[in-house]
Amino acid sequence: MPLRTLANSIRQRTATLVQNWSKLYRLNRHLTVTLQTGENPEDPRFEGDIIFCTIDQVLSSFLNIPYSVGRGSANVNSGAIFASYLVFDELHLLDPDRSFSTAIEVLQQVKGISPCLLMTATLTEAFANLIVGKINGEFSQVAGADLAEIEGKRCRMFRAVSNPLTASIIINDIQQNSRRRAIVICNTVAQSQGIFQDLKAADLNGDLEITLLHSRFLPEDRARKETYLQATFAENWLDDGKCRVLIATQVIEVGLNITCEVMHSHLCPMNSLLQRAGRCARFSGEIGEILVYRSFQLSQLESELETSDFEESEAETTPQKRQNFLPYDREICELTWQVLEEHLQSERVDRPVGFRTESEWIDRVHAAEDALQAKRRENDRAEFDRKFNAAVFQGDRSVANDLIRLVDNRSIFVWEEASFIDFDEEQIDPKKLFTFLASRNTFVQSVAGI
Repeated sequence: MPLRTLANSIRQRTATLVQNWSKLYRLNRHLTVTLQTGENPEDPRFEGDIIFCTIDQVLSSFLNIPYSVGRGSANVNSGAIFASYLVFDELHLLDPDRSFSTAIEVLQQVKGISPCLLMTATLTEAFANLIVGKINGEFSQVAGADLAEIEGKRCRMFRAVSNPLTASIIINDIQQNSRRRAIVICNTVAQSQGIFQDLKAADLNGDLEITLLHSRFLPEDRARKETYLQATFAENWLDDGKCRVLIATQVIEVGLNITCEVMHSHLCPMNSLLQRAGRCARFSGEIGEILVYRSFQLSQLESELETSDFEESEAETTPQKRQNFLPYDREICELTWQVLEEHLQSERVDRPVGFRTESEWIDRVHAAEDALQAKRRENDRAEFDRKFNAAVFQGDRSVANDLIRLVDNRSIFVWEEASFIDFDEEQIDPKKLFTFLASRNTFVQSVAGI
């Protein structure tokens, strides 16, 4: 899985399915479902029957520089990859210059040994065929009766909105259409915090139940919120006359099995937008509307938080290229907006948007970008091979940032100072302290503001 939230969510659902299945069918032994991420290192040596883990864990293990175990056990994890059925979900979320290139190389090397399955709903057809050619695989697309059954009687419509999104627009939509479930998705944490504060201030009568979810919550708080959301925004949710509003960032694009009647989204690349849309009218028989805005108008947005969000993008990305729709590429967002505006002016605007239309939109927006990325990977092939071999044969961990994911985080340890001086107190042990990660830019700016 490309994200920890996705691994956590699907692991929980799979564990329930395995438990129910074992009640119906007698097994020689119980199937073990495990989770292996940096946050939840349950299975560092990949010993479970069904293992859910992040792409970082799989690739680092195959490269003989595992994140989960020491150098002495590196070959054990690498062997587990060869002995497994490999499933890569949400392939489009992999870094095109790092983890994607390495994942394809891994699949080429295990070809004929380990069966594999790659899944995504937002990949261009040309890119999918390119992958098939490299790994000598087969391309299967859901169609016909299967597609009709999946989409069911679901009705999902898209509209581009030129006016900036405000708290009053959200409230007016809720009141005019008697909404009971609404989701607002922002591109940055600062924007989500700003719209949350504005909506709380505008809800004078306390008619709304508003929840905020983003990547900076502590793990236990985020887990508690996700559990609440998957119950409150679930299929066949209970209408008690009160409207629930979720304000979130990209963290809900995958993993959370939730739905809503209306979604307000900041403009983003088409593949991300369609992933977000998957949380609106998600289930059969539901009707939903996705409203896409070019900008937000916030009254309480903290400028320093906004700046911090923007600076977390990689240094190699020019400010001019991402200045309007951070952290996303401006050109791709403009192409997405163009497609949405054309749809708004077409006779199909009031018709449900299905998988075939979504695939057309993906091809129109992302085909050229995918071709450029493929060309860049070919040009960098010699350097990629050098780093790949350095990891596999020399155990060089320094190449992980180039082959897996660029990580520029700092560990922050939380220690509560005693109210009195105890000279007999034991020396502080960092292993016993609560710890969390923050990007270097966020950490530096926080320290500078003290």
